[in-house]
Amino acid sequence: MKSNSMKKLSLLLVVMLIISLFPITTYASEGTFTKVTYGSRYYKVYVPSTYDGVTEVPLMVMLHGGLQDPDKFAAGTKMNLLAEEKNFIVIYPDQPDTANSSKCWNWFETAHQHRGSGEPALIVGMINEVKLNYNINDDMVYAAGLSAGGAMSVVLAATYPDVIHGIGVGAGLEYIAATSMMGAFTAMSSGGPNPNTQGVLAYNEMAKSIASLMPVIVFQGTSDYTVNIQNGHQIISQWAQTNDLTDDGEDNNSIDDTADVVQNKSVEGGRTYTRYAYEDAAGNILMEKYLVDGMGHAWSGGSSAGNYTDGTGPDATSIIWSFLTGEIIEEPEDPEDPGDPGDPTVIVAYGTATEHYVAGRLDVSGYLAMGTKYGYIAKFNLYQLEGTNVWTDIY
Repeated sequence: MKSNSMKKLSLLLVVMLIISLFPITTYASEGTFTKVTYGSRYYKVYVPSTYDGVTEVPLMVMLHGGLQDPDKFAAGTKMNLLAEEKNFIVIYPDQPDTANSSKCWNWFETAHQHRGSGEPALIVGMINEVKLNYNINDDMVYAAGLSAGGAMSVVLAATYPDVIHGIGVGAGLEYIAATSMMGAFTAMSSGGPNPNTQGVLAYNEMAKSIASLMPVIVFQGTSDYTVNIQNGHQIISQWAQTNDLTDDGEDNNSIDDTADVVQNKSVEGGRTYTRYAYEDAAGNILMEKYLVDGMGHAWSGGSSAGNYTDGTGPDATSIIWSFLTGEIIEEPEDPEDPGDPGDPTVIVAYGTATEHYVAGRLDVSGYLAMGTKYGYIAKFNLYQLEGTNVWTDIY
């Protein structure tokens, strides 16, 4: 009897050893969702059932936010479902609570803000391993994230522009918005340093490798009390400056943070939102910003199967994919969407009260009123209905 028990125990130990040596694979939407050990960390990789190993496919790097993990982020964003439909691979690096008690990426620490060290290097190491194992199109590697993951996607774009070719940022922050934990909370609540200054820092960081213009798309809730809306504006302003310098090596506003297209839209039965598009010198859309009315700290259009999602907002997952790849995905819209082409065109200008006054958009009384309302350092939008001379901060 004892001998039989010992045999069973030995068999169990052998089985456990075999399991520990091989990745754990689960199946979702007919593709595979595999946990892969990477040193003391792990990541999960989704491979669609349509992947054949012959055709090069894009790679999307998904960086979760605080109190999330790869499984929750995959479920909440539904990125694997889109990958199954569009035939691309998704990787979800995990940030353990041993690295940050809230499982946040440490975007605010100097050790994790530069090329060749810290978490950016760790994530790129995971990307390179996936490239070794799968047939990845090097020019179609993208990163997207929420909150701390969104902030880290910004860091990745600045530190490894030769690897990352576009980013989607949900409730994130500009490059080096802070350099300490206390500074991180300050930036999250009221915004980071001057985005023009940070844009130059990002450009200098990108200069360590071969860099080109960086496509950036931002999603931000207007009622996000974890990451203030100011950060969404600053991400665009920072990357406008970085891309302006990357464009021709000069700070000449060949690319700027004034939207070339503004559309008011709505999700049928859901939230209203505003889409801002920013063009490069050739007239191509290089950056976009989505402000979702009334949305808190969440992934827009996500599933309640995850956490920190808002299913009533526009589908950030599909929109980010469409923006980064140039593949058109039709957005379902309210039939009475106020953003229909027949609506009047609205011109948008973003700047401080002083910049608006110098540009002639405000008179003295308007300058004093806006300065009192927003302060004289913070930037804000002014709107002008085409064909009129009136600028207002209400749209």
